[in-house]
Amino acid sequence: MRPRLALIAQNPAIRYVYEAAAAEDVDVVHVHLPQVGAPPDLPAVVDRVALDIFGARDEAMEELRRADEQRPFAGALTLYEAAVPFTAQLAARLHLPGLPVPVARRCRDKLAQRQAFHRRGLACPGFARARTPAHAARLAARLRLPVVVKPTNGLSSQGVVRADTPLEVEVAARLVDAINTETLRRYTDESTGEQPGILVEEFIDGPEFCVEAFTHDGVTAILAIADKGYPTGPTFEEGTYITPPDLPSDVIDTVCATVVAAHKALGITTGASHTELRLLDGATPVLLEVGARMGGSGVVHLPVAKSTGVDFARLVVRAALGREPNPMPTLRPRPYATSANWIVPLAGHGEYGGLRGLDEVLRHPDTVEVLQLLASGAQVPAWPRFTGYPGFVLSRHATYAQCRDYQAWLGDTLTSTWLSTAEPARHRQSDTRTDA
Repeated sequence: MRPRLALIAQNPAIRYVYEAAAAEDVDVVHVHLPQVGAPPDLPAVVDRVALDIFGARDEAMEELRRADEQRPFAGALTLYEAAVPFTAQLAARLHLPGLPVPVARRCRDKLAQRQAFHRRGLACPGFARARTPAHAARLAARLRLPVVVKPTNGLSSQGVVRADTPLEVEVAARLVDAINTETLRRYTDESTGEQPGILVEEFIDGPEFCVEAFTHDGVTAILAIADKGYPTGPTFEEGTYITPPDLPSDVIDTVCATVVAAHKALGITTGASHTELRLLDGATPVLLEVGARMGGSGVVHLPVAKSTGVDFARLVVRAALGREPNPMPTLRPRPYATSANWIVPLAGHGEYGGLRGLDEVLRHPDTVEVLQLLASGAQVPAWPRFTGYPGFVLSRHATYAQCRDYQAWLGDTLTSTWLSTAEPARHRQSDTRTDA
């Protein structure tokens, strides 16, 4: 009988993990949120279960326990940031491989991460947790302005705002407080004392990078370092992702060592991770956060595969099943091409209409794939509230410079359209680069 994998809250538009499960001869039980559809043609999926893993955690856990009694699961996996603690709890309850529950919770709490980094002497922004928006403004006086105000358990840069004055800090904290109430509170497990909070931290003025890694038996392989541009705020809509970055080898060595140390500080011993950091003065890594899952709900699989040949999604499926990596990638796979993900800018809010210029992008020889993530008619709030990105453009190039030129062309070619209350397209600060 083929092993069964409980795949929790996966975006079905990002299919790489389903394809990896099929390659591993695994039957997938697609556990999706009630409001999210489950397409009929997903590879390896043999069953679909709608469960509210956030609003009715105990009931969802019990439903999966009963399913396990009827036919045992061999693993539980999520690539969705908010579902990491639930998935760890499920794995622990069913005695499956996975992250320890305290580690999963720590990786969802930006304050707890900062505290763990600080204890280990790892560079991270100066930080404080605010009880109220007014308290946030008072805390800012103890930190170096400008600061970034963000939710402690946010995701996808939702509610992340730069503030340059104490008054701006209070205004930003009021926005974060509202987003916590509207959206992020549902992701916390109040039975364990979790609560959404307001984090105030010093803004690190430097280019931003993310690191995709895979850990097995406590040994971490750095699969990719990606350039995320030079976001300066005031909000931080995601924009570009290029791997490998244009960095000196000694800086890459330092980044890799810092990420490995961050894993040890947080207790990550197995599975995928997605680390975000900035380079102070272009050389010193300052840790922002570590997610205990693949980046972008699994979209990073393709840039990793196209630049290094490593099958990231298959590694993650094998880890969830307790299988050996077969083989474990080298600790620093050597990239042989440049690969990228360009996130289509929202450039507005209201009723989403679709993408203009898509056919031209699909014809470009460097385009590998375009993932469309928002349906026409979707209601989209103004940033930094967040409901989803329009799409991802995945590409492969001979050089970093060619990739930058291609993404500049994308910015002129592919745009979001709006059926109502649209704002005019504007260039995102997160896409800009300046010479430091």
